[in-house]
Amino acid sequence: MMSPEEFLRAFPRICVGLNFEAFRSSSWPITIQTASAAESFAKIYTAWYFAPTRQTSIYNGVGYAESDAKPLRVSEASAALLHLPSSRQRIVEKYEDEFKTLSGHISISVPAYAVGHGRHLLLDGNHRVVAVAHIGKPFEIKLVTIEGPIQRRYLLDLLHWE
Repeated sequence: MMSPEEFLRAFPRICVGLNFEAFRSSSWPITIQTASAAESFAKIYTAWYFAPTRQTSIYNGVGYAESDAKPLRVSEASAALLHLPSSRQRIVEKYEDEFKTLSGHISISVPAYAVGHGRHLLLDGNHRVVAVAHIGKPFEIKLVTIEGPIQRRYLLDLLHWE
């Protein structure tokens, strides 16, 4: 079983609001789920948010803590790629170009947090996972998942799942 320290060494670029101190001292299980079917993208959430009640494009993005913020599923981000902010589009397209050169299936590992009912919130790797969803090649995504409490004191984004 992976320890919190091993998890953080494997994924050093996590920049969401994870309470690192609480995680390091926890005994929360860390599991690995494998996604290899397009349907799985509906249960994987990016750490990107939109506001469906606003008059502007819903994909312009808002902060996670805004009152009308809603998490964006990978399937939604992939379908609306051209409506995402141009900076996100460019990064996703860079990964798409990289993945197109691979022979065979795409295989990546990303950190996630379990948010209940078989759903996962990405802690890093949003652009890569959206690129995989958008490109349409066979894939295998290993979701290395923290199975911690669904409380925002442990991960700020969890306010959407409490």
